[in-house]
Amino acid sequence: MRIARHRAPGVTLDRIAAVFGIHPIALPKRLRRAETDEGARPATTPGESAELRETLMRNDAPARP
Repeated sequence: MRIARHRAPGVTLDRIAAVFGIHPIALPKRLRRAETDEGARPATTPGESAELRETLMRNDAPARP
């Protein structure tokens, strides 16, 4: 991620993706995910999403006698 964030002027994300052998659409998504995980971007991390989903499922479950 560091290479993509600190790229030289004129170096595109498409070129960086090609060098690393990943799809050009995947790199911006990975950058956003890294920013979220680092707390630089306000969003829900995958771990927080799983925890929220689990809590909601527990609350929706019928009460057991």
